[in-house]
Amino acid sequence: MRVESQLCLVGWTYRHWPMRRLFEAAADHGFGAVEIRPCADADLCSIDGIGLALEQASRLARQHQVRVAVAYLHNFVVTSPDQLVRRNPTYFSPDVLSQLADSGTGLVHLLLERVRPDGSHVLASDEADEADFSACREALEVLAEALEPHGLRAAVEVRPGTIADSFEGALWTSGHLDHETVGVSVDFANLLLTDRHLNLAEAVHSMQGRMRYTHLKNLKLYPWGHDWDIPLEAGCIDYFEVLSALEQSGYSGLLGLEYCGQGDPDAFVRRDLDYLRWLEKRLNQADRWKPERPTPRG
Repeated sequence: MRVESQLCLVGWTYRHWPMRRLFEAAADHGFGAVEIRPCADADLCSIDGIGLALEQASRLARQHQVRVAVAYLHNFVVTSPDQLVRRNPTYFSPDVLSQLADSGTGLVHLLLERVRPDGSHVLASDEADEADFSACREALEVLAEALEPHGLRAAVEVRPGTIADSFEGALWTSGHLDHETVGVSVDFANLLLTDRHLNLAEAVHSMQGRMRYTHLKNLKLYPWGHDWDIPLEAGCIDYFEVLSALEQSGYSGLLGLEYCGQGDPDAFVRRDLDYLRWLEKRLNQADRWKPERPTPRG
């Protein structure tokens, strides 16, 4: 598995600083790609804001020879079909989509928000019914049709506080679409926040063919909450097992390295890279033990 060449530095890691620091860090640490997010001097919430952010990102990308691979455009709101474009102007703006394509950004990263026609919010997958999941799938198919002419793809992040907040929520909303343009962004730490007992390797194999992107970060889970202030090697997630499962499933997309805690992000990024390089070496040694592919149930 070519871990290092698939790495993408997630902009949320440098959310408190100007975009310049993200690109400088990516170049200094040897990343070939970044995911841009809102930061101290960039807004991706409006059409004008996205335009300015992409102009800035393109300049920085050329300067530091780092590719803008992913753009996070906030929530994609699913309500009644006739309101879809009005509620999501940035996702359906020809100017935004053209600029994304021109900047070399191949993937749009989004959070899926379900608002029923009566105005009530579905804040989690366990609050949803089949009509909610069906509405999400239909809306994502419409989005796919808008993205495809521009050569763009989209990935729905597994995230608490959204209808795609769990393994099941991801599958029911975006794991079985007819259109290949839209798929799932698997954040392994977010999956555990919703289901502490989830087998991540089994989840990877179940989502095979639908994963468009991944986020790598770690956390420690406690009875009273969780802790983000840890490096990738030190939390509840065994990334040797996760990367083995990704390799077995044939995943060849980007691996977004993200740090969500406090402190100097560069210190954690540097340590995480050392750990991932060691894992890559171990994964590629034929004489080393690796986890076996899970046996399908039933």
